[in-house]
Amino acid sequence: ASTRLLGRQTKIQRGQTTWYLDGAHTPESIATVAEWFKTQEGGKSLLLFYCSAERDSQALLAPLQGLCDQILQVSHPHDPQAMQLTQGFSRVLVTGSFHLVGAVLENLQTNEIKDT
Repeated sequence: ASTRLLGRQTKIQRGQTTWYLDGAHTPESIATVAEWFKTQEGGKSLLLFYCSAERDSQALLAPLQGLCDQILQVSHPHDPQAMQLTQGFSRVLVTGSFHLVGAVLENLQTNEIKDT
């Protein structure tokens, strides 16, 4: 039997936006996310990124450079403006922290319930 962890190479479609979520937070796992995202097709893309202060954000971002049209690095995983700033993108890659991925998943589920 196979086990799947929500938040690891998770792809969710909401309206016109495809969300790519991975809680990668080490150089090795970020490199894996970069390879995964390169295989995904689509239009205008945004990288939504967060990492805690004790991590080297520039080193973690390095493998992701050039993958997305724009990078939004938030200062807190529960940044209330982050979800609003993702509008207008057909693909959003969310990575750097399971805290950020969890916050985005919670927001996507809340919006799904409201849409019903």
